[in-house]
Amino acid sequence: MLINEGKYPARVIEYQHGISPNTGTEFIRVYFRIETAGRENGQVMRWDGWLTGAAMAQTMRSLTNAGWDGVSLSKPEGLGSTACELDIIHEENEADGKTYARVNWVNAPFRLPDNMLMPGHVVDTLDARLAAYRAKAARQEAGLVPVSAGAPPDDDDIPF
Repeated sequence: MLINEGKYPARVIEYQHGISPNTGTEFIRVYFRIETAGRENGQVMRWDGWLTGAAMAQTMRSLTNAGWDGVSLSKPEGLGSTACELDIIHEENEADGKTYARVNWVNAPFRLPDNMLMPGHVVDTLDARLAAYRAKAARQEAGLVPVSAGAPPDDDDIPF
């Protein structure tokens, strides 16, 4: 089954060191398991990071995004310790004319900037606010509380 193009959360499950038989170029091959709720969950994708001058910087960024501690390439500690994001594309193989999915980029997972993170004391109130909302909606649905079309809420404290 050909995985759809797109971005998927994934984690490293294995790696190997290799040398291309055609060019003699060294590389690190990394296998990722996709971790998503969709049909792609559990699928394994392979990515090769080339260990040459021109590609080395991108390979280091990709490995770091996949959890590598940056200390050793022979024993890359930390790979798989954090989830990353795989950018999957489709590419036609010139040799057989078939289309295959491949990892185009290994990205850091999306994270909100610190100035947008909700403070812990506000996060702690979310479940209580949800429960109150659900209770009110249930009372309205049961006809116990009239649904008012009154004035719009005061939105002066909304930051956008």
